[in-house]
Amino acid sequence: ETYSDTQPQAKRPNPRRRGRSQVARDMVVHDDALPTGKPTPGFTIKLKPQGGGCLHYINVCSDGAVGMPLDAKDQPVTEEHLDTRGIDNLRVPLVVGPARSVTMGGGTSEALVSDVVFCQPVLRIAMLSPDEDELATGDPRARRAAAHARFMRSRLVELAIKNVEDELGGAKLGRDFILPRGTLEGGANYKGGVGDRRATPVPMLDLKRLQQMQAAQRRHEELAAAPGPWRSNRAKVGMDNRPAPKVEEVGEPRGGGAPAIQKGFFNNAKVSLYPNGSSEGMHPEGAGDPLGWMPKGLRNRVGVVDTRTTTVQEQREAIEAHAGKAGSAGDKFSPEVREILADPAMKETLGRISSDAAAAQKAMADPAVERKLRKLVEAGVLQPKGADGKAGSA
Repeated sequence: ETYSDTQPQAKRPNPRRRGRSQVARDMVVHDDALPTGKPTPGFTIKLKPQGGGCLHYINVCSDGAVGMPLDAKDQPVTEEHLDTRGIDNLRVPLVVGPARSVTMGGGTSEALVSDVVFCQPVLRIAMLSPDEDELATGDPRARRAAAHARFMRSRLVELAIKNVEDELGGAKLGRDFILPRGTLEGGANYKGGVGDRRATPVPMLDLKRLQQMQAAQRRHEELAAAPGPWRSNRAKVGMDNRPAPKVEEVGEPRGGGAPAIQKGFFNNAKVSLYPNGSSEGMHPEGAGDPLGWMPKGLRNRVGVVDTRTTTVQEQREAIEAHAGKAGSAGDKFSPEVREILADPAMKETLGRISSDAAAAQKAMADPAVERKLRKLVEAGVLQPKGADGKAGSA
């Protein structure tokens, strides 16, 4: 019931092996399947006990979430490369599951079981076993395929044992092994599983995470390839063959009356859509004006002190002169205006904003200061230009 990897190919049993194409179909993972973390069974390595230890089984499995082997440029190789050259000089991705203890022989013995998962094309080649009739005919292609499968199987065995040893903290499992005969469909085998036959693979957390990452990447690529700014997948909602909306004539308005749009109005030469030209893309009104941030009505009644021709002292004197005139006017101004003019903080603000447009903008951001400045402008305290020819400013 068992055979060694060093036995001749002709002496190996061939239980329900149905050829290369059928094994490949057995290993297909559908894209719509939810991530379960369960690999696809391949073959099993039975390691003999070392130094009085227990049996150790290694299930060599496959899954579509595991990447292809990488070449020296860290680029995944093609299946044709694997079929002709194998995995020599390649870095082979794999996933190793934690070792678990299982009972064997009806509970009379105990063994350790580990799962090692490779990519599907690699295990497909290792599982290939041509029929004995094909080998008997002397077909050179069948012989080359059988030799290639044996070599691939031996390489996977070595990789699986080495990585399981690393997972166990450097324990030595030895290299005395046999490959038990496959009892599952397609000649596959699996030990220490679940289910009635204990042949259903055990879910692996790392593999499930890898499957989820692959599914998320696939959804992202589908979303990126979807048409339209809404980035929806039209095929999944049945809109891939939906015809584009047609341009239709405007029907009669409900309730009678003239239609809002007259048919053929674009062809009417007597009516111009833009008599004065379109302002689309033009600068708005007041663009570049230092006082453009102010309301238009207030902006037309105030000016900016020319700091290039006046000193700070002259600007302050002009503002105080306006304030003095307002104070000597007696009842000319309301009590609220007189209170504003008498406020030392307001005087300082008026002196500061008269020479600094940025300070004026900052002062106008304060609702209380803006209200007082408006009161001064309405009362005539702040004028576009002073009597001495110097400009006053809020």
